[in-house]
Amino acid sequence: MELEPKKVLRNRWNILRTICDEWRDKEWWYTGCYDAAGDFYVSWYFVRTNLADQFVMSVFDPKMPEPVHWSKKLFTNRKIPPNELSLNYKCGKTRIAYNGAFREQFNGVADPVDPTDGAWKFEIQSKRFEGQIDMKPTIPFFTKFDYKIQDRYGLMHFFHNRANGVIRANGKEYVLKDALTYYDHCWGRVPSKTGWHWLAVQNENVALASLVNYGAYSQLYTQVYLTDAISKSPRKNEWVRLDQAVSFEFQKKDKWSQTWHVTSPDMNLAVTLFQRKTDKTWIPFFIDLLHTEVYVKASGVVRVDGVWVETGDMFGVMEEHKGFW
Repeated sequence: MELEPKKVLRNRWNILRTICDEWRDKEWWYTGCYDAAGDFYVSWYFVRTNLADQFVMSVFDPKMPEPVHWSKKLFTNRKIPPNELSLNYKCGKTRIAYNGAFREQFNGVADPVDPTDGAWKFEIQSKRFEGQIDMKPTIPFFTKFDYKIQDRYGLMHFFHNRANGVIRANGKEYVLKDALTYYDHCWGRVPSKTGWHWLAVQNENVALASLVNYGAYSQLYTQVYLTDAISKSPRKNEWVRLDQAVSFEFQKKDKWSQTWHVTSPDMNLAVTLFQRKTDKTWIPFFIDLLHTEVYVKASGVVRVDGVWVETGDMFGVMEEHKGFW
């Protein structure tokens, strides 16, 4: 079964299909690049619905008072070719292009035929950002498919990608050199009224993602990848699914001024928050969302086949999302 042809929006202009079958379907892509030398995090994501698309980009730099942030409602290209990443938009002086090709044969286990086959290029020219980033995968992606009778959801996540390039924002240049990069593609029908917490962090030897969606038909996953350098791990160089009963916890009233704890029977992580931004998306009668993205550091232990393993400091993103869409 090929993954990428499982698109949500096969033809967004087919009004009959949209009304009868695909009205609540959505599709989204997220990318986050952590540059250790520069101590900054660059992210962008596309959300695609039958009503409209949205693009959001941010640079999180703890040396600056707040993140640089830009969002835009738009329409990306109508169709995406099979086995390709192809998200393009051009209007006046604004240009956004995210393109690449990769093989994605899936044989029932989270192990693609060649994790290094394929790469992506991101280019942007806008009032807030300009630059180009080239990315290359290095390890297999993992997948998760949920079928909750009324709602269905699929995803594929790439960690340990390498990014090189430059982004200019507010007069400052951010140069990425072999930056650790995360990429995902998700598609499906999720509950209209929903909320989630999500964590995606990594270092040179560990990658970890955890989602708790609090909707009526919840999506849950926690996956970890440990390289040969983690000597205590009984399972190396493969994605391991951990217990999905995860709690995202904080203690003080002001949740953004403290360390969070992300815990389960197989995981105990302390999450330090560096910088955050919140988007509000509102379209009367259709969308009312608050989406907070936080640049974070996480560290602690995970349990793989009964063995507790220290993760070391991992960097990446935590999200809180709530509302109606």
